[in-house]
Amino acid sequence: NADIVYVGTRDDGMRRSVDGGVTWTTISDIPVGEHRYNDKGQLSDTGGGSSIFFDPAGGSNGSRTNIVYASSWGNGIWRSADGGGTWQRISDGNTGPVQAWRSEIASDGTLFAIDRQNGSGAVWRYRGGAWTNVSPTNNIQTLTVDPGNPNRIYAFSGSGEPWRTVDGGAHWTQ
Repeated sequence: NADIVYVGTRDDGMRRSVDGGVTWTTISDIPVGEHRYNDKGQLSDTGGGSSIFFDPAGGSNGSRTNIVYASSWGNGIWRSADGGGTWQRISDGNTGPVQAWRSEIASDGTLFAIDRQNGSGAVWRYRGGAWTNVSPTNNIQTLTVDPGNPNRIYAFSGSGEPWRTVDGGAHWTQ
């Protein structure tokens, strides 16, 4: 449905429009992302935003994608199984990523997220309702999942080191 629009913002959290952007409401279940400030009270980071991801493997209800994920910097990741009607927090830093830097959904519905908590760059996998840290190393900056094979993933560290897995993150080669 082209009239349903989600926008993740840095300072206003997750917003939704159901009338093609004419009016907007804040999704109160998902908090505004956290920010860091210096000793003068000035914003000192580039994080703090919210992101949204739609899982095409989750099917749809009419014109709405059933499975939707939303992240809030420093607060974790939420999941909706009813097209964004209700939200459940699925990670909080104790059981999965808290600062999702980059995320991608594989063709089988598996969610991969890079967590930047404390600069770690850890790769997390969400499958079957559980998070697993599948990092080949720390400082991963980006990843991509092969659209034809959800088990083939490529990741790159901040220094440009390439990593590849063909078994969904269980084993990696450089």
